[in-house]
Amino acid sequence: MAAMEVISHKELTSIFGILSATDSLESCWVSFGNAFSKSDYFRLCCGMATLYVDGVLSKEQRLIVVFLLFAVYRNEQENHNQFLVLLEEHAVVGESMIDCWFISVLLKS
Repeated sequence: MAAMEVISHKELTSIFGILSATDSLESCWVSFGNAFSKSDYFRLCCGMATLYVDGVLSKEQRLIVVFLLFAVYRNEQENHNQFLVLLEEHAVVGESMIDCWFISVLLKS
């Protein structure tokens, strides 16, 4: 599934704007929250996970996506984030040890 099937062009442009920010991870999260409605989070997370898995993101963008996927669900009752599990499985197969470490830290928090 391509990210464009899940996310509109306008949303994708906004997401890449957030992913290109040089601010802190928390400020990226605030920007994400300001740009999108909570009712769209799951769909947007599916699209961001697709971008990650498809390998179209830079190293910095991958880490921001991982944090955003964590931040969206960090206050949920259930302590199991399917997006991070998916990314952890993909990162193990991929080249980035930093991704693996960052995802494992977030999964433990």
